[in-house]
Amino acid sequence: MQNRIAHDQNILSQPERLVAQRYLYSVAKRFLMAQLFLDLMSPIVLAVIVALFPGFGIYGALIALLIFARDFYLESLQSSTGRNS
Repeated sequence: MQNRIAHDQNILSQPERLVAQRYLYSVAKRFLMAQLFLDLMSPIVLAVIVALFPGFGIYGALIALLIFARDFYLESLQSSTGRNS
């Protein structure tokens, strides 16, 4: 049985798949960085705003809950996408 890797990797669809994989990885990395930035900065920013404007506390809590819900949704989306590939 011959090794067909050299032949199969040059089939037209393989380079297209590699380009698509690189693109999707790049997009996913940008989303992850944005999520990480928002998760790290939002508690700090909300704490400062609530310290400066105590009446903003309930809105700060609502924003924190919305960020948590967004994270939960993105995590479930990410794990379901990972299982399908």
